[in-house]
Amino acid sequence: MLAEGPTMVHSSALLIDTATTVAQPATATHSPASLAMEGAVLDVALLSDLEIIVHGVSGMLAPHGSRIRMTTAGLHHRGYSPVDLTLIDTSLTTPGEIVAVNEALDDPRAGAVVIFVREGHSVTAQTAIAMGCRGCVDQALGSDELVATLECIGGGETVVSPSLLEAADETHTSATSEPWPGHWQGLSRREGETLTMITGGLTNLEIAEHHNISINTVKSYVRSAYRKIGVERRAQAVRWGMKNGLLLNW
Repeated sequence: MLAEGPTMVHSSALLIDTATTVAQPATATHSPASLAMEGAVLDVALLSDLEIIVHGVSGMLAPHGSRIRMTTAGLHHRGYSPVDLTLIDTSLTTPGEIVAVNEALDDPRAGAVVIFVREGHSVTAQTAIAMGCRGCVDQALGSDELVATLECIGGGETVVSPSLLEAADETHTSATSEPWPGHWQGLSRREGETLTMITGGLTNLEIAEHHNISINTVKSYVRSAYRKIGVERRAQAVRWGMKNGLLLNW
């Protein structure tokens, strides 16, 4: 278990507004774990009634045993010891899943409560954060990104996977909208905007302030965009942006 820090109100929780992504304050129900000290292990409980999810996530996290220690149980099972973080699978879209989320939020053993969800699922980021959850994580994440995301939440951040934000953003984008920068490369609108700002010399903090989102969300956009355009460093991303016309016009 990680040592717990003082109870916090995290001001960068991301909610999905009816037209855009905005940042609004959300009170954390549980005391978030402090940033992991070297050698510390994050204790995670995965609650799911789907065997494929349990075995799949267990297999993904197994190589990261020095960083993540996972317990699995059914949605309404409360036989596990106190943990730093509870990951709740909402794949079935049943009322019982919302009940399970509320039960975890009321359970002092659950630590930070996080929704584990598919893109396009009815349990939105807005719903999850408004309920008091500390994150909404895409089930499509790879193992390395999933571990990094869970560690970030365990360190006190409130995190929503960019893909889940993009799903909401694109729902409200007109079919007649102009294409965004980098769309031909498979970049989402937010990823294209982020790369354009990086090309223009803005820092991650400046990008976060401009979009009114958390810096952790900006970092997620950056990682995803870098992967899609095949670069690893900021200087490479700037060169790619300049070559492909991703230039700021303000």
